[in-house]
Amino acid sequence: MPNSARAVLAAVIAAVLAPAGLSVGAAPARAAGAPLQIYPVPSIYATSSEFALTVNGQNVPVTHTRG
Repeated sequence: MPNSARAVLAAVIAAVLAPAGLSVGAAPARAAGAPLQIYPVPSIYATSSEFALTVNGQNVPVTHTRG
């Protein structure tokens, strides 16, 4: 494959993968830490025994839903 065809192919691949966040060699994005205000599950609801959520190392209660 000639160099010009390789350059075009590389540009097309980069154009297709970049919007999807799939760039080759790209570092994963990291969100900046932020203060959290975590509220308990309201007393009229049960806490889920099936799901757990942790944000910045802090446990966040999850409401149990029927389903």
